[in-house]
Amino acid sequence: MSENSQRIAARIAEIIRTRPAAWDQEVWLKLDAGHGGDVASMRADLDAGDGSCGTTACVAGWAAILNAPENAKAAPPQYWLIRRLVMPDGTAAEIKRLGQAALEIDGRVMSWLFADYRTRDQVLTALDSLAAGRRPELSGDDGDDEFDDDGEIFEDA
Repeated sequence: MSENSQRIAARIAEIIRTRPAAWDQEVWLKLDAGHGGDVASMRADLDAGDGSCGTTACVAGWAAILNAPENAKAAPPQYWLIRRLVMPDGTAAEIKRLGQAALEIDGRVMSWLFADYRTRDQVLTALDSLAAGRRPELSGDDGDDEFDDDGEIFEDA
């Protein structure tokens, strides 16, 4: 694990602890009305220090935001969900894949950590492990499932 991925994990844990309204494990990314959607503004929302934050995201969303180029932007929502960021070269990338790369986690950890039903305590414990350079222990109802490199559960043959 690189120092950058450890720093990102620590920053996400800090966001969850200090700005609970900015974390929602059930959405990839949500922006307040009128928000420009650029990554630089999303980061500035966090650094404003006045308690306001026009950005809400899950662990994957915050990892993607914290690691993406500043001039990346949120892709137009599909229905009400923002599922991708548009990179400076115009390509769109899935938030879950950007988050996985930013945190340098395998498919099993990605599927577990990015699950929308993870509790605050589960997420924080995992992020604290990642911030310390350790692979998190995966506990919970699906902790024994087998995942492939893409984070998909293997089907029984």
